[in-house]
Amino acid sequence: MQISEVATKYNFQNIATFSKQFKYFLHEPPKQFVFRYKVLVIRTKNPLIVKVANYSRFINLIESFSQHSNSSNVEEIDLDNLVESRYIHPLDMMIKVDNLHKLKYYAQRIDKDLDAEIFQRPTFLVQNFNVEDANQFNTYDNIQSLIRLISQQGHVILTINKVNTYYRLEEKLKQLVWGGTLSNEMLRHLVILFDSENLSVKTISVMRRRAADLFPELQFAMVIDYYLFHHTQQDYFMDTLKSLDLKYYFVASDLKTLHDKLIEIDDNFRVGDSLREALMQFIDLFGNDKDKIVFNHLTHSTLRAYFQSQAETSYTLPAKFYIELSQKIGGLAFDIQSSDRDTVKLLNAFESYRPIVHIYSLLSPFIGKQVMVLPFGLMYQSDQKYHILLFGGYRFDEESDVSLVVKIHHAFTRDFLLLSRTLNNTYGTIDTIIEPHLQTMELDPHIARRINETNHPRAEFVRYDWAKPLEMNLSYQTLQYLSIITT
Repeated sequence: MQISEVATKYNFQNIATFSKQFKYFLHEPPKQFVFRYKVLVIRTKNPLIVKVANYSRFINLIESFSQHSNSSNVEEIDLDNLVESRYIHPLDMMIKVDNLHKLKYYAQRIDKDLDAEIFQRPTFLVQNFNVEDANQFNTYDNIQSLIRLISQQGHVILTINKVNTYYRLEEKLKQLVWGGTLSNEMLRHLVILFDSENLSVKTISVMRRRAADLFPELQFAMVIDYYLFHHTQQDYFMDTLKSLDLKYYFVASDLKTLHDKLIEIDDNFRVGDSLREALMQFIDLFGNDKDKIVFNHLTHSTLRAYFQSQAETSYTLPAKFYIELSQKIGGLAFDIQSSDRDTVKLLNAFESYRPIVHIYSLLSPFIGKQVMVLPFGLMYQSDQKYHILLFGGYRFDEESDVSLVVKIHHAFTRDFLLLSRTLNNTYGTIDTIIEPHLQTMELDPHIARRINETNHPRAEFVRYDWAKPLEMNLSYQTLQYLSIITT
């Protein structure tokens, strides 16, 4: 029976409607189905004969195929059944630099060639700011760096550990504001960070009240670790923090250390030794102020502990961590460079992007959007464009490499544009470009520049045949972004 006869028999108005229904239920068009059927008939016309000598080899091939099939998780997505139920709140992404000199250096680099999303509205955290720095704060270079960052809607956070440093900076700010170099509005982009280990809460309160009269737009923050670990009354602790009217509460300890310290001071944090549950409990202590929390030290080992993962290298864990905490905290701070291999950092010794920069880049289309959250990714639709982010190896309880096959169902009846960007152990990581034993050597700037130009997730832009099944195969710990454009 011809396809047209089938359409007539079942009262379809036209062939196009029939083809669309056929493809929707069988995931391939009628012509392709008929072609494959004819090929199968031709190939199997004669009986299959296998020589006895080849039995062993065929059995091995079958076992190998079975093992491969069993090691793949298959998931399905239907673009017609999108339920965008969760908003991905933007987190403040902070970049830690050692001193004002480094701040000036990277502010200039951002102006020239650092174009990743994480640097578009930069918040720089200067970790060492002393009296000498305060004395030099109003120099031309420093002020130009500050103005350059403010013009890009960036912020600068200055870490102050001594009272005399703050008062010296205060004098410089008076001169700059009264002289017209800086406006009070520009001071909204400057944050003073006090450390509770070096300055008492009472001292911080005095300086905070003094600044409120002089610079009402100036922002303040505090590193709360010492105060938290040496204070046993949680209610009083929170009341004190709220009275200071701070923009951020910085947690300088890594998450594992924070967990251990919380268990020491409060038995309520013994939640089955689960870092994840204890961290959620800690965040909930802050109530409506939880969006002021900034985790200042993120490590690969704590990410693995948080998700109870065995993966040595993962590109999905940081992405899932961002998504999970986006509704719970205010920001994350990263070292721009570090010799500690466990620290999550932005650049390597050659100033090439580390994977976290690419991960944020793949996440950025979903930040500030209402999305559909799946165990293996994110989705949302904007006009005639679908955005999909897929996580390979999303089940972390398996130690072996587990691939993921995602079948994407749609009702399109014409070809569409497909953009894919892939980040994994093969594509988009500087470690696959430069061998580990070469990453400490001196590198010619020309070679380093060429290396940086190739250090990106693998991108592919194609016109996709609407009649072909759309299936994505992701290896373990792969992060893949898809953009489907139907116009």
